[in-house]
Amino acid sequence: MDYDHDLLMDDDYDHDLLMDDDYDHDLLMDDDKGSKIAATTAGVGTLAGICAVFSGSSASAMTGTLATIGMGSMAAGIGVVAAAPLAAAGIAYGVSRLFSDD
Repeated sequence: MDYDHDLLMDDDYDHDLLMDDDYDHDLLMDDDKGSKIAATTAGVGTLAGICAVFSGSSASAMTGTLATIGMGSMAAGIGVVAAAPLAAAGIAYGVSRLFSDD
């Protein structure tokens, strides 16, 4: 099989498109990585804790607990329990950013 090597080494090819200096390389290098790891770990840890608490419970215990947390409304209780990992992640992210060197 014959290849056209001149096509591969074409001088008219715009190599500057591959090495564009205007590209924002900081998008690839995230300075905020530690804070994001802390937030993810806190959120996942909180979710795992909630799952561990409810894993051995009966359906009536779960609904009763959710209704108690939601002050009489099981739907509100689900909202509070669902917001807990997000709140933990937000707090961890904020604390991590507060004490970071950036």
